[in-house]
Amino acid sequence: MNVITRYLIREHHIPLTATIIREFSQHLETSLHQQYMIPLSYLNIYRTRKEFKLMKSIQHRLKKGNYILRETDKSGIFHIGTSVDYEKKAEAYRQKTGAYIELDSNPLWSVFDKVILLLNDLRSKKYILSWQLDKMMPKRDTVQLAYLYFIPKPHKAGTPLRPIVSSKNMPTTGISKFLDKIIRPIFDKHARSTTIIDGVDLIHRLEAYTTNGYLKPKTYLCTFDITDLYKMLPQEESLDILIEFLVQHGYQKVQNIPIDIIRKLALIVIKENVFVYEKKFYRQVIEGAMNSAFTLTLANIFMWKWQRQLVHRLDVSKEIYGRYVDDIFFTSNDSLESTDQVLDEANNFHPNIKRVQQIGRNVPFLDVFIQNSNGVLKTSLYHKEAAEPYVVPFGSDHPGHVFRNTVDTAITRAVRYSTTLSEFEEEIRQMKLMFLYNGYPSRHIDWRLTTLFIDQDRFYKRCQNYMKQHQDDYELLSSISNMETIVNQHIHKINMTLNFLEHEHYITKDIYQQLFLQRNDIQLKNVYFLFDRSYVKPIFSMESNVTSKLSTYLDDLLRPIIEDILKQSVVNQDFDFIQCLHHHQCSSKLKPTTLLVRIKIQNFFSLFKHQSVVDRIGYLLAKHRQNQPINHISIVTIERLLELYLKYTLFIFEDYIYTFNHGMPNETRFRTLLSNLCLYYWKTKKFQDNQQFQNEFLLQYNDELFFTWNQSKENFHIFLLELKEFSDDDIDMDIEYGQQINIQNIHLENRHENLRIFLLELKEFSDDDIDMDIEYGQQINIRNIHLENRHGQLYSTMNTSSVLLPYVTGYPKVKYQQWFRSTLIRLIQLCSDYRDFTRQRIQMEIHCLISGYSNEFIESELEKFNRYFNVDIYQVQVNELTYQQLRSNLLKFQRWQSQNYSSIIEFNYLYDYGAYHEFQKKFHTIWSTYTNSHATLSSKQTKILLNAKHLFSLDSLLARKRES
Repeated sequence: MNVITRYLIREHHIPLTATIIREFSQHLETSLHQQYMIPLSYLNIYRTRKEFKLMKSIQHRLKKGNYILRETDKSGIFHIGTSVDYEKKAEAYRQKTGAYIELDSNPLWSVFDKVILLLNDLRSKKYILSWQLDKMMPKRDTVQLAYLYFIPKPHKAGTPLRPIVSSKNMPTTGISKFLDKIIRPIFDKHARSTTIIDGVDLIHRLEAYTTNGYLKPKTYLCTFDITDLYKMLPQEESLDILIEFLVQHGYQKVQNIPIDIIRKLALIVIKENVFVYEKKFYRQVIEGAMNSAFTLTLANIFMWKWQRQLVHRLDVSKEIYGRYVDDIFFTSNDSLESTDQVLDEANNFHPNIKRVQQIGRNVPFLDVFIQNSNGVLKTSLYHKEAAEPYVVPFGSDHPGHVFRNTVDTAITRAVRYSTTLSEFEEEIRQMKLMFLYNGYPSRHIDWRLTTLFIDQDRFYKRCQNYMKQHQDDYELLSSISNMETIVNQHIHKINMTLNFLEHEHYITKDIYQQLFLQRNDIQLKNVYFLFDRSYVKPIFSMESNVTSKLSTYLDDLLRPIIEDILKQSVVNQDFDFIQCLHHHQCSSKLKPTTLLVRIKIQNFFSLFKHQSVVDRIGYLLAKHRQNQPINHISIVTIERLLELYLKYTLFIFEDYIYTFNHGMPNETRFRTLLSNLCLYYWKTKKFQDNQQFQNEFLLQYNDELFFTWNQSKENFHIFLLELKEFSDDDIDMDIEYGQQINIQNIHLENRHENLRIFLLELKEFSDDDIDMDIEYGQQINIRNIHLENRHGQLYSTMNTSSVLLPYVTGYPKVKYQQWFRSTLIRLIQLCSDYRDFTRQRIQMEIHCLISGYSNEFIESELEKFNRYFNVDIYQVQVNELTYQQLRSNLLKFQRWQSQNYSSIIEFNYLYDYGAYHEFQKKFHTIWSTYTNSHATLSSKQTKILLNAKHLFSLDSLLARKRES
């Protein structure tokens, strides 16, 4: 309820004291109580009782034996230990380290007041900005005292305990997270050469080391582990080293905060680390706080100081040095005695540093086993002795992609780490045994192996050929070695423009701060390609791009306006497409000789030049809004922001940085919005404003155009010859027409002439050079839909095999049930003739049986369908009248597409057991009762999506009540 209330206050500015919120809350609470009182089904009762009995049995055994159940430190499995043993080890740890002192009273509010006082003082003296203050300021109603607990480390002798301080809601948590966010990127940037990211990164360094001739038969491989990295942090000295690090790399300020102020903020994070343990209060007086966001960054910077002498010495000798948190790896071509001496000297760099070392020709590091085989580098996957053969069980309630990704990750690691084929084959054997042990079917493992091992060289060449064929769409800027320069230049240009717009009052200060870019916000991504038999498709990720903020802002600003412009001419679901075809506007245009035409825009996202996009968007927005601003932003300002978005989007391919000349990235919601609106301008000029087209029907379905043609077929052929002659922008189309056509999953039909003259005029549009794929006739296909003109009547069918969800993918059963039910509904909606439906339904069932669905599953789902819609599916398929009545009812279903709503609100709630369908239905009823009169929250304007997050009873075994 708090989530909903905060949303209403934040987004719709409804006061917390408003009557509507109070009444809605009371009604919803009453409904929740009623839902929990509804009797469970027999199956749920059986499952609940079984798990409850199991949980109680485990709890009883734990209590009787005085045991403690904990998740382990490394492998994530469960460990059972005695309470006495835990307490002895915890007390021994406290005595050994002397890190904690006991306090007389609860220190929470004392720390809270200190944090508030410090932050307000810094803000009043203008050392920090208001938004920075908001990030760090604790909230009185949410702060909680941290608590200490221990987790076992069974992979080490004696099963020692690791202390964890859970400080999620401490008064200093906001400061800790803020400092980590601004300092960590600086460390990552300047310490990259001495940081090992993962096993693959280490292998790359070793391969370069070997290629340069530094790996010799006598080369030693050395690893050592810093014992208790967090424990050895001296608090004051760590802060001195932090300042030294920043000064040495040229930072007097970080995000306009002076470094002496950063020290003050860091000091309060370290000094005010207080917590509760076994109903006693403690303060940590030495070391860093485990589980605090800033502690790891501070420890890394402390290690930067400690390792400098060793790094310099190894650099002179051209050796490798790398550190992963508290694990260090380096190579040495000196004698064993000299190498030991180097480590002894390093051990004396600081009294707190203690190490455990291993030197030899064969050593493990992280998850890699490295061998120097007489000067030849060999690597393989390393499994620790304490490692358990445990992965996500196949029978667990996870989406299918989790199981696929788990297997794919294991296979990919085996390929990357294994130097020889025999090592790879051995790793695959072990991997298969592990997955079989966790319930994975052997066919699922074999399927992933087959899928991953396609012809990599062939795929790689196709990716390169794609970039060559589309080289006019992209501009190569530089190699990634100049990434910092390129990114900073683009950030500067965008920020300069935003600063000008804010200074001239074209945008508000809030919008300026929302769009202003920091280098830490930007992380360029590689373009990756999807393979589909004969072609590759590029996918451009916009996450953390230079223009991501602009894209999000413009999408929020323009989507309601653009969707209003397009609502009569664009659809993006086959259900909407069929409904439009059954409208009088289409049926009245259909004659026995009518041709059905489908134009496929092949390069939908790169069809317009950037200036052409800006001009079209500006023209249409100004015309639609009569030059009035949108949310106080003028059309001219929107054009300026669009120019920034289109011009400065970056991506990486093969170690080079590119930007777009044509079009825009294809992995954002905003790009579809812009492409549709640009195409709308072209459609208006060539279709709606064309006198020859006044008696025709036109509809856009994603990147395809469907229209009827009742004129001469001869004129249509003239158009086809001249269709490619537009002079500026390049639209690639696939056109299908005739008396029968296919659209997505649907099939339509009709005939005839005069089309060519209209299509000829279509090519005379002076600003665009459109490349189309054309299909026309009495039958055409649009996506999975087949359309056919039968003597002036439009018929449609659906291709079911193209939308099949294979049962082997490992989704929860409910996913298959939802797919089967929705596909059956779509079949009825898209098949205009009951005989076509019968044929397609039988075909769908055959495909299901082939793809692993059982006959019992299919019969059960058909029976559920019959009960829900009060029909008999077998009577429907032999009775035209009954079928058309059912189809008419299904076509009247409320649309779920976002363009029918001004907003979509999504809420998540925890679900254990019960009738959640009834709860969702009741929730919507209550919501509508209190919001139908609201301008934007009414059911006509807003779509509510409720998502259930499963919460299983056995999880409570690991839940421990917080001590207070």
